Amino acid sequence: MRHLTPLAILIGSVIIAFGLYFGLRTDTNSPRDRPPPASEPLPQPAPLPPAQPRIVPEQKTRVATEAKAALEAQKAAIVAQCLATPLNDGKPPYVDYVFNFTFGANGQMLARGVSEDRETGRPAVTKCVLGALLPVIVSPPGQSVYVEVDFRLQ
Repeated sequence: MRHLTPLAILIGSVIIAFGLYFGLRTDTNSPRDRPPPASEPLPQPAPLPPAQPRIVPEQKTRVATEAKAALEAQKAAIVAQCLATPLNDGKPPYVDYVFNFTFGANGQMLARGVSEDRETGRPAVTKCVLGALLPVIVSPPGQSVYVEVDFRLQ
């Protein structure tokens, strides 16, 4: 019985090899393998939309400044709601965040992300801040803009 195992492996390998060899051979008379006749014109690809102009640094700075101002306007309400109890956990008495925003051409916020500082971060406070933060709206930049804004909560 012990000598039959290598023989079974050999026979199985031969069967797989034959299957691959004969299975991978293609029939040259198959219609899907033939190129289209020359009389048929090839379909033309759709024209690409015009590329968006690059955003100028001054415009990005303006959007970042407006986003920072919108965050600062909400800061008092967020502190009252999320930092109602003192932060007596041995960490600094503040929390540092970096918010990243994507604004559409009309100034509406399309996406928001947050990164908290490892030294000062507190998951419960971050969860509260994200729940309390209202959508940030800036004056229309005319195209999509991505900005990052530093924010300290204390």
